[in-house]
Amino acid sequence: MLEVELTSELVIAQIEGMQDKKKSIEQIYQKFDDQYSDRKLNEQHFRGVIDAVNETFGSSLHQTEFSRVPLFYTLFCAIYHYQYGLSHFGLTTPKKELNKAQRLSLVEAVQNLSDLIAAGREGAPLSGNAEGFVNACLRQTDNIKPRQDRLKFLYDRAFSE
Repeated sequence: MLEVELTSELVIAQIEGMQDKKKSIEQIYQKFDDQYSDRKLNEQHFRGVIDAVNETFGSSLHQTEFSRVPLFYTLFCAIYHYQYGLSHFGLTTPKKELNKAQRLSLVEAVQNLSDLIAAGREGAPLSGNAEGFVNACLRQTDNIKPRQDRLKFLYDRAFSE
């Protein structure tokens, strides 16, 4: 059942942008109960992001913090924004598939951020931005503000540096 819920949240992010989990799923289901005209396109984009995750990480994703559901949501949204553009997310997007250099940059960012989360969990001192990111990864992970903070942090590290 958790996989169905995660899939719903990911598709909702594609359609409406990132949402606060507590109130979005039922509202979106009601909105598209009668007609879902972009279903094929959303399915193609969903598959495109999942394929990009598989091509980029293979079986190594489970060794990172981004295998956790809240952080996988962040990873999915980062790739989706890069490839297709996420609604209501202010960073620019090239709207193209990840090439080898971007995939390598994303792997490096995910690994570095996973190490940062682990350090924060252990109580290591962190700088302001890093501390905010770690807090967004460990507390209120389904609320919109931590979701937005995590996405911006990952996207900047993977695609802007």
